[in-house]
Amino acid sequence: VFFMNGNGGTGGTAVFNAGMRGQKVTPWLGGTRAASFWRWPGHLKPETKINRIAAHIDITPTLLELCGVKADGPRMDGRSLAPLFRGDEVDWADRTLFTQWHRGDEPELFRACAARNQRYKLVDGKELYDLSSDPAEQHDVSAERPEIAAKLRKQTEAWFRDVSSTRG
Repeated sequence: VFFMNGNGGTGGTAVFNAGMRGQKVTPWLGGTRAASFWRWPGHLKPETKINRIAAHIDITPTLLELCGVKADGPRMDGRSLAPLFRGDEVDWADRTLFTQWHRGDEPELFRACAARNQRYKLVDGKELYDLSSDPAEQHDVSAERPEIAAKLRKQTEAWFRDVSSTRG
């Protein structure tokens, strides 16, 4: 059984979002964060909590690995969480995940977007938050950590070029 909740409520609704900033269709955690629960008796270790960032792009690679199916076909952006679910000792390299929301056919760089690694999150290419000490995304630390903001901005530009290359 795999369950994943929606990511934030919309304006005008009484939604509890655990003190996270934003709501659905915003780049802050209140609009992008979602929990997932996985259960497969005899295969997944019960009560395992994964403290690494993950996203919807990880679902397919995880299910394929758990079912013993070789991923054949187009390159996938996600990675399998199966080693974490199994409790394997694994060197899990940090990575950056990207979100963007827009209406229409022409996405715009740094509009309604975020780049997030395990600790930091860059919103719209300018606001930087240290999620380890500020999960409510209230204190922009881009002036104190310009090198991290610049790195996430550069990664966002590369991601945007990649996903835009197949549009149209």
